[in-house]
Amino acid sequence: MRFGQLGPPSVFEALDAQGILDHSVPGIDRIDEAMEHPPDAGRARLRGQTIRQAAHTTGRYSCSWEYVIDHETDAYLDMNDPFADRTMWTMPRPFTPTPAIERPRQRRPAPEPAPAAQGPTQHAAEDIRLFSRLLARIRGASQEEPRVSWRDE
Repeated sequence: MRFGQLGPPSVFEALDAQGILDHSVPGIDRIDEAMEHPPDAGRARLRGQTIRQAAHTTGRYSCSWEYVIDHETDAYLDMNDPFADRTMWTMPRPFTPTPAIERPRQRRPAPEPAPAAQGPTQHAAEDIRLFSRLLARIRGASQEEPRVSWRDE
């Protein structure tokens, strides 16, 4: 990762010092002049003018590529339009808390009471009753006479 490292120990600096890299862009020159004299139009000119005007204040303004912010008034200058021709400071909207919405509380039904504790004998007795009823149905079906309808001819 030494290629992207800054300073003399980087691979980029070593290759550039030997003249191996050709990373210049034609037409991009006079960088020192551009730092002092921004273009005549667009957001670069507006940003440069604003920074020049704010340079004498310490800590009041901060700047990025997208915004210039006045920390005393909380106003901001939007720099997203590359073709802007004038500065328009925008005041943030005042904070208005959203009123809490009161929702009626829904009553939940009371939980079902837990069944009374049943011991093993009560479970067994219930199982025997169910089994007896099932057995009676089975026996009753087998003891019935088959239902066959005979036709007298």
